[in-house]
Amino acid sequence: MLLLFSFGIAWRVYLVVALAVGGTAFMAWQAVSLMEKSTYSLRKVHLRDIVQSAVSQLAPLQAEVDAGTLGSEEAKAEGVKILRTIRYDGSNYLFASDMRGNIVAPPRDDRMGTNQWNLTDPNGVRTYQELIAHARNPEGGVVHYSTERAAGDGDKKLYPKISYGTGFAPWGWMIATGSYIDDIEAMAADMRKTLMTTLLEGLGAMIVIRPIDRLNARMKALSSGDLDSDIPYMRGRAETWQMARSMVVFRDALKHKAELERAENDARARREADAEAQKNVVAAVGTGLSELAQGDLTHTLDTPFPEHFETIRSNFDKTLMTLREMQSGVVENADEIQARAEEVASASEDLSHRTENQAATLEETAAALDEITSSVRNAAEGAVEVERVVRQTRDDAERSGLIVNKAVEAMSEIKASSEGISKITGAIDDIAFQTNLLALNAGVEAARAGEAGRGFAVVASEVRALAQNSSGAAKEIKQLIEKSSEHVEAGVDLVNRTGEALHDIVERVANVSKLISEIATGAREQSAGIGEINAGVSQLDQVTQQNAAMVEEATAASVTLRQEVESLRRQISRFRVDSGASVALIAEKAPRRPAKPGRSFPAADAPAAKVANGGWTDF
Repeated sequence: MLLLFSFGIAWRVYLVVALAVGGTAFMAWQAVSLMEKSTYSLRKVHLRDIVQSAVSQLAPLQAEVDAGTLGSEEAKAEGVKILRTIRYDGSNYLFASDMRGNIVAPPRDDRMGTNQWNLTDPNGVRTYQELIAHARNPEGGVVHYSTERAAGDGDKKLYPKISYGTGFAPWGWMIATGSYIDDIEAMAADMRKTLMTTLLEGLGAMIVIRPIDRLNARMKALSSGDLDSDIPYMRGRAETWQMARSMVVFRDALKHKAELERAENDARARREADAEAQKNVVAAVGTGLSELAQGDLTHTLDTPFPEHFETIRSNFDKTLMTLREMQSGVVENADEIQARAEEVASASEDLSHRTENQAATLEETAAALDEITSSVRNAAEGAVEVERVVRQTRDDAERSGLIVNKAVEAMSEIKASSEGISKITGAIDDIAFQTNLLALNAGVEAARAGEAGRGFAVVASEVRALAQNSSGAAKEIKQLIEKSSEHVEAGVDLVNRTGEALHDIVERVANVSKLISEIATGAREQSAGIGEINAGVSQLDQVTQQNAAMVEEATAASVTLRQEVESLRRQISRFRVDSGASVALIAEKAPRRPAKPGRSFPAADAPAAKVANGGWTDF
């Protein structure tokens, strides 16, 4: 302070002016730096808003994909068209790649599908790698790098550039846009240059202090948010005019920032409103799905949704209606299946009883056929035996004919010798007559009881009795030979007639033998046929037993089906379709279709009793 007071007043004034000018220069320098940072921030916000706006146009496409109204590849192709058609600030554009650096939406067609993962600027910045790293962050991020651009003289030079990138998770894309910042740096450099020039000139003239003060005050007003007041010193070509022009640029940048902030706030408000609407939609759909999971098919979404979500509500309600119709159809089908299962069970049980009766009847029939087969076989054997006896009888008759012939010859020889022979011949004639009658009786009996042969036994006994009588008569003939010579002639005649009768007997016995042979052959064939019938009945009995087993399986299957239908009804009873009533309860209230009556079958006849051999009519 003592050193300050040692100077003269002029130096003191200059010192104060110098301090004022220095302070003003420092404040102006800080203001330019602040303006540069604000402009950078505004540029970044502007790029972010452009990218977010593009992303917001892709979100509805993904919503359509989630709703199933648009395919994923079709949505991505439409998204590429949207990104490639967006232009802003003249010729600025957007571009996109996947998370591996493959270009999916380039500004130029020749870059489509190329991989830019290792793209590096002259300063070593890997542009796409850093943008993709920022895209994995929900907030996105900005990358500073340098790129070539044609200068005013036509040569390409490096210029600083920034790009903002963010991710679109549903598609796995990184969406970005960039902007050169050399204009900001040039503006800041010009302002600093102008500021320094102005300050240096102001040190030489006091008249500069007031304009600077006014400009400083206006700068403070700008810092306080006054963007509408006029900026002084806009006329002329002095340094103050250049500073005023810089302030105008700064003010315009602040206005643009304010407009962007308002737009961002509006966009944020719209996003929040959309998010709130989406939250309400998700909550309503979640409640509906929760009720649906609990089996309630009556909980519809009655509250209208926003227009772009109304399709979801409509589809949900249509789905509930379809489920209700399906449940009603399932219940009706279950009732029908249950009724048919009961019919099948009843019919199977009835068929099982009838099959058992049929099997028992077939067993009885098989047993009866066995007995008939045995009887026919015995009859055939008896016919063979009768045939043998008849053949022997025929042989005996033939031998008897020979004997009679010899007797005729003998009687002819003794005709002349004794009259007693005539008496003996008469007795022999009587015996021959009785023998003839017995032979006739034997033929009749053979015709009547062909297979049994009982008549032949009677005839044989009678023949033996007559043989005894013939023996007695022979004795009497010996005694009466002397007395019956006169009857020899008559005896000769009778013996001749006896020979003829025996010849007839031989022929008839031959016919009987032929008939009995035919009877035996028929009996054998009949026995073979009955054996085949018996085998067929046995096979039919086996098939009937198999049918009975299959009927039992069908009965068991119908019982299982009925149990499964009951289980199905219990499962669908969990669903409510009207005023809290379950599907099963509504189905019980509905009239059930009556079951079709099972087809009646005639009662099986009682098994036939075993019949005695020969009881063909009763069988």
